[in-house]
Amino acid sequence: MRLPPMDRRSENIVRGIGEALITTAAGLTVAIPSLIAYRFLRGKVERLVVRMEKEAMKLVDALDERGMLAVAG
Repeated sequence: MRLPPMDRRSENIVRGIGEALITTAAGLTVAIPSLIAYRFLRGKVERLVVRMEKEAMKLVDALDERGMLAVAG
């Protein structure tokens, strides 16, 4: 089966579609690893924040037990 020759407009459309597909593939090769890294780091930061909050509560409790906590008012 032989395809009919394309006119100039059809060639331009095909080239544009090809370029769009290549650009999309390149963008996904950057976006997917970036998203994975972002989610990993976000989880790590959230765990650190929870740990810091726990340590801060321990400090407040220790200061309160020793009567060193200033009461506002």
